[in-house]
Amino acid sequence: MKFYSYDYVLSQIGQQNGIMVGFGIVLLAVTGFFASKAYHDKEETKFRELVMISALALFSSAFGQHHDLSKQSSF
Repeated sequence: MKFYSYDYVLSQIGQQNGIMVGFGIVLLAVTGFFASKAYHDKEETKFRELVMISALALFSSAFGQHHDLSKQSSF
């Protein structure tokens, strides 16, 4: 059985949080791009659907992070 130090576990959590923040920023940029394309092409629905899909993905990842943080603080 392998045991890890508390500092190692905290560094791994910090690294994972950094990756999730980067993913959120990229997803926010993609959502903004599709929103601007949907605004300029009001007749086409494909960009509107992409905005909805990416906004839902952004919301679910933000909610998942909030849920994980609330579980960690309850210990």
